Amino acid sequence: MKIGRLLLAGALATTQSGCFFAYALHNLYQAPADCLDEHVLHCRLDKEAKKAWAAVHAQEPGFSADYAAGFRAGFVDYLEYNSLGEPPAAPPYRYRRLCNLSPRKVQAIDDWNAGFRHGASAAHDSGLRS
Repeated sequence: MKIGRLLLAGALATTQSGCFFAYALHNLYQAPADCLDEHVLHCRLDKEAKKAWAAVHAQEPGFSADYAAGFRAGFVDYLEYNSLGEPPAAPPYRYRRLCNLSPRKVQAIDDWNAGFRHGASAAHDSGLRS
């Protein structure tokens, strides 16, 4: 008898707040689908960034690994987030640790920033954004 009353109360509660349950059900499948779509897009753009970097590196092979990482980040950032092509105010975490305060590490940050700008410029020139 108690179970029947609980089921009846639950049924009445769902009819009174049907929108809530409809939105909850929608979010249950929509959020993971959106996340998957974003991941697929990021992977596709990263693949394009690798192709663009291979073309640049074939013409001018003297760039550092930090420059290459910045190039790929700038390429993807420009296309994925509609950025203006400027690097973020703070460099990636791997450059912000206290052990990175040597002049060589500061040069690595500068290389990353220059690569970021170059990558964003290459993404702009590629026409992939439109």
